[in-house]
Amino acid sequence: MKRFIRRFYLVYLVVGTYGIGTAQVNDAELWTGAGISKKITKKLSLHFEEQVRMNDNITSVKNFFSELGTAYRLNKYFKVSGYYRFKNIQRLDGTYRVENRFHGDIRVRYKAKPIIVLYRARIQVEYGQRNKGPRVDYYDRNKLTVKLDLDKMFRPFFSSEVYLDIKGKQFDKVRYTLGCDLELSKRHEAAFFYRIQRQFNVKNPTYSYIVGLGYAYKLKGRLIKKKPSESEQ
Repeated sequence: MKRFIRRFYLVYLVVGTYGIGTAQVNDAELWTGAGISKKITKKLSLHFEEQVRMNDNITSVKNFFSELGTAYRLNKYFKVSGYYRFKNIQRLDGTYRVENRFHGDIRVRYKAKPIIVLYRARIQVEYGQRNKGPRVDYYDRNKLTVKLDLDKMFRPFFSSEVYLDIKGKQFDKVRYTLGCDLELSKRHEAAFFYRIQRQFNVKNPTYSYIVGLGYAYKLKGRLIKKKPSESEQ
């Protein structure tokens, strides 16, 4: 875990100071989403989410998408997951284009109460139509999150994430997020956050100031339950 943190911090120092003094475009955004999950086994779970993101100072729909995926917990420290996203993205003329996205994650979790440290490495592939025809983008995303486990219901957090364009071999954007996870009940969860997102390697980078609201519901029980052994019957 310490090695992951050192690696991420060095990248953060490089990216965080790059491009200071360039012209920028400011925008306010609102991201809202709702999801549902179901345990397949004790360690394997299925997830589905719908999300709408607004931009242009929260006056138009930037994109909306549906996402389906699975996650598998290897042990108390490691979890792997894979997701597919069907996304509609607004063009400059107000019409929408379709994009398909796949991503795989490796998550590392370390807890020393009340502090929880999470590191997530993600490889992301996007397929979509652009003005010049079909295009495929590849990203290497690294995210570091620190949470405070104050009680079972209230968990404030701070995270920082960097995007690396694998094909272009350059950083694409960085995100800084401050928020809180709320466990409303055993099956109901909510979250809210404030995020600053900054573009890189474009002529006039956009600085997005984002408010996010999310809700998640956990379905009861597991689809596959462990059968009792003969000694337990």
